[in-house]
Amino acid sequence: MRRRLRVETEAPGQDAFLDIVANLVGILIILVMIVGARAKDAMNEQLVSPPPSAEPRPDDHLETLQSTAAGLETDIHRTQNLIDRQQHEIAYRRIERDQLLMLLKTADRALAVSRQNLDTSQQERLEVQERLSAAARELAEVQRVTRAVAVESKTPTELKHLPTPMAKTVFGKEIHLRLKSGRLAHVAIDELVNRMQIDGRQQLWKLRSTARVTEVIGPVEGFRMRYTLQRSERTIDTDIGPVVQQFAELAHFELIPTADQLGEPLDDALREDSQFAGLLAAESTPQTTVTVWVYGNSFEGFRRLKEHLFARGLLTAARPLPDGELITGGPHGNRSAAQ
Repeated sequence: MRRRLRVETEAPGQDAFLDIVANLVGILIILVMIVGARAKDAMNEQLVSPPPSAEPRPDDHLETLQSTAAGLETDIHRTQNLIDRQQHEIAYRRIERDQLLMLLKTADRALAVSRQNLDTSQQERLEVQERLSAAARELAEVQRVTRAVAVESKTPTELKHLPTPMAKTVFGKEIHLRLKSGRLAHVAIDELVNRMQIDGRQQLWKLRSTARVTEVIGPVEGFRMRYTLQRSERTIDTDIGPVVQQFAELAHFELIPTADQLGEPLDDALREDSQFAGLLAAESTPQTTVTVWVYGNSFEGFRRLKEHLFARGLLTAARPLPDGELITGGPHGNRSAAQ
């Protein structure tokens, strides 16, 4: 047991010595490689480096100066050639100018001689023509200045602004109007709806044999109402279980005008003695909303109408309609939004 312990304690020491020897050998190998690489680089530099340059000769500086002087002389000759060409061009243009002046003077002398040869009436006619030509030029200048002044002093377009509050859904009293082709007409939807309810009760028996029934009532103030009733079903829970119940409901309605030109022109409607003014006086209150079904050809008129209603303190709701489309409604439609 003692011998085994002694051997185990000596083994680590031998391993450490071998490690030291291996490290020293590795360091020596690395040093040898570094020295060899440096020696090789030194030999390459000696082989590649050019031989020392010879000392500059005095003639080299003189040759450089002579080359520079030759280049400057060439530039001077080129510039002088350009100047000579420009001078020739100027001289040629002067000759042309002198020839034109000579021709002009000759023409003036010929004109003066021709005038002297004219009789009195011909001279007067010539003077009149000259004055007419001068007056025509002055008139053209005056017209040009007038047009320029007219453009600058053009009356500016006034843009009226109406305050636009947050839109609110309409739930109270509502007056319906139609604005088409510049004419304003009252649409008595409430009266037509009341008549539809009365007539619809009388048509319920038809739904026993068919799923849909379409009827027409009116006219009222120039509009007929075509409405459609349909048979629907719903399931309700009872004490004895689910029961299917049938009932009648309105599918939709549309208003058919009896004529193309209904109502009164917008200019007449905005007067104090118009039918529209009487309608507002009879049916409007501060809480009344005026809903306008407006077509594309009357948007500018709608702005005037809105200004008129705003001055009266009434809220306005717009319902744009494409050309050719009728006023329609139904249980699944949306309410007007007034401002």
